[in-house]
Amino acid sequence: MEAVSDRGDNEALDFIRSHPQMFLGPQIPTAELLADALADAARHSGSHVRICRMDDWWIVTAEHDWLAAFMLPGHRSVFTNVIRFPEQCVNCCRPEAVVTAFGRDVVTATEAGWSVIVGEGMMQEDRARLMAILPRWRRLVAFRMGE
Repeated sequence: MEAVSDRGDNEALDFIRSHPQMFLGPQIPTAELLADALADAARHSGSHVRICRMDDWWIVTAEHDWLAAFMLPGHRSVFTNVIRFPEQCVNCCRPEAVVTAFGRDVVTATEAGWSVIVGEGMMQEDRARLMAILPRWRRLVAFRMGE
């Protein structure tokens, strides 16, 4: 895993916000586009992936933890840094930081627990509802867009 830039977390996210075309092409950053980008990244792990909505939350789940290697102690956060993604294409970057840059709230979860990446996180009752409808997954990323 190689970072494209040594910018600090906030600088990297500001760079993404001010240059969305570098990460998304000519498209406007919509929740559906970001969810699709996350799902594509998860599919590279060979996992079955599901995208769903719950109220204003977009949720991407996978049967394999596509982010396990990025969540180890001492690694740069895949959610706040621009990291190369050559498995996708030669000049591609991972989409998780793009989701963080444009999401109002971003959370991730594994069987071990939930982590708030940015924003307020997900209410406990929403987590419980989500767990009831998504029984089999190893990694979940949920986000909602800014207003």
